[in-house]
Amino acid sequence: MLQGTGKIGSGDIVREMDKPTSMMKLNKRYNAATGMIEVLIDDVWTPCNPCSQNLPQTNPPHRYTDFYNYNHHAGSVSSITISGDDAVDSGQSVTYTATLSGDNTTGAIITWYKFDNGSWSASLGTGTSKTITWVKPINGLVRVVVTGLCNGEVKETTIPITWNCTPPSSAGYIYQASANEYKNAQLTYYLLDADGSNTNRVVTWEATNGTTIITHTDTSVTVLFSNLGLTRIRAIITNYCGSHQTDIFVTVINNPNPTVGNTAWSGTKTKNDCTTGNGTAVSLSIGANVFYGMDLAEANAARDAWLQQQANAQGQCTTEFQSDPFSGQIQKNDCTTGTGSWVSLNASAGQFTSTVSVADANTQRDAWLQAQANAQGTCGSDPTPTCDINFSISIYWLDANTPVLKTKFNGNTPAGSFNLSSSQINIINPNYSYTLNEEKETLIAFQGGTNASNMGTTVAVTFSSAVNPGCSFTASCVVPIIAVGCTPPMSFNNAYIAGAISYSGGSVSQTIINNNSLTLKVRHEVESFIVTRTIGANAQQTVSFPNFVSVGKKVLHTVYLEGHDSCADSFELTVIS
Repeated sequence: MLQGTGKIGSGDIVREMDKPTSMMKLNKRYNAATGMIEVLIDDVWTPCNPCSQNLPQTNPPHRYTDFYNYNHHAGSVSSITISGDDAVDSGQSVTYTATLSGDNTTGAIITWYKFDNGSWSASLGTGTSKTITWVKPINGLVRVVVTGLCNGEVKETTIPITWNCTPPSSAGYIYQASANEYKNAQLTYYLLDADGSNTNRVVTWEATNGTTIITHTDTSVTVLFSNLGLTRIRAIITNYCGSHQTDIFVTVINNPNPTVGNTAWSGTKTKNDCTTGNGTAVSLSIGANVFYGMDLAEANAARDAWLQQQANAQGQCTTEFQSDPFSGQIQKNDCTTGTGSWVSLNASAGQFTSTVSVADANTQRDAWLQAQANAQGTCGSDPTPTCDINFSISIYWLDANTPVLKTKFNGNTPAGSFNLSSSQINIINPNYSYTLNEEKETLIAFQGGTNASNMGTTVAVTFSSAVNPGCSFTASCVVPIIAVGCTPPMSFNNAYIAGAISYSGGSVSQTIINNNSLTLKVRHEVESFIVTRTIGANAQQTVSFPNFVSVGKKVLHTVYLEGHDSCADSFELTVIS
């Protein structure tokens, strides 16, 4: 039998009396640190199963029996109590504590679980307390499971959790620190509501009237106003228990001040104000916020206008002259024996260009035509082509000082280019290549006399082939009087001199001098006074005005050719003392 009190504590020693079958004396003790019964075998404390009826055998074998009355303090749990908040909301964190009752529960292992958002969790860990964060505790539960008992028991208990689900508060509102709701402006609006600290809420934003949502969070939204008029901005607040929306209405207007700056730009702009030729490209750059407008488009338009001004100021105009068209025959001229054949060829207008002159462009064209004729023609005894020319000319006035010769070629085109010549006029551009029924124009200057003295005279012009001098034709025309050329109206600046209008002795007078070989009409207008006078060729006339025309009055003069009222020029003079 066992010798002892029937119940032992940690470190207590129990001695077994000698038995008839065993002369061994056995000492045992309970180790609270490990929860195990240890026996003293050969001076060594050896652990054994404290709940077993049989102990390990030694060598030589010893038999240990009658352990039924051996009842140690470890391994008995009679109840489990869980304490902590059992009414929670989503996102709430609660610390729960498990309290065990029973015989010596020191070695017990407590494992925690929760039922949340419709399912059991995996183990949340062990210990006498655990902090649990709830997501959506519908029918929530907290469970603890106790293991590690010496008798192999597993104890557990569960407590229910109530979900205190609170819908979003309707006390929220949207505000904006600045009240400048201008078109094309970006503004940030803020949400203030009673649930601002609830991490489980979600806020979505809406905007009307074409307004763009740039960025947003649960507490703010940044929008871009694109259209004028009434605009609604709405925040929709949602959690597990419901939703609530709050609105703000604003009226978008035009910004009364140009406060939107341009964006930076860097690149090339091409000069675009060349009257002839093409503009060069200029490298330019400009920083942001140099020009301002009511919106970004207006600010950038001002920026671009400035860039174009800079390109026009810094760029260069490259003059480009284009060759005239050609349609005719060119003779092969590289035959070593025999005569080259005539080849019909064509060249389009502008097929060749030059930065020097049209003549230079035509020289390139002619060289190309000759190369084509040499490549396509043959060497033999071909007859010279016939010369069938119908050539006409006319002269008109571009203005009072600029006569223009107009020529037209009809008939079969002889070989090569053609020249214009005259003993009466200097022809500025005498070299031509013609196509059928084509008209050409060139400036001329009279070799003798003035422009006025040559009006009404007959001018003759000879049209001849450069490669076939025998092929020529002379045409003539009459130089018209200057009135014929009044489209557009001629300038009279050199046709008359208007002296100053002077005030002397209580009257106003003016001398008009006509330097033209034609008769002029002059109309004077001052307030309600209108008078028209005729001034003969190369004459002058003094004009007097009524007494109400005094110093400082303005007199409008209109000068025109007699019989040609549409060909006129006007100027205004002020009466001086």
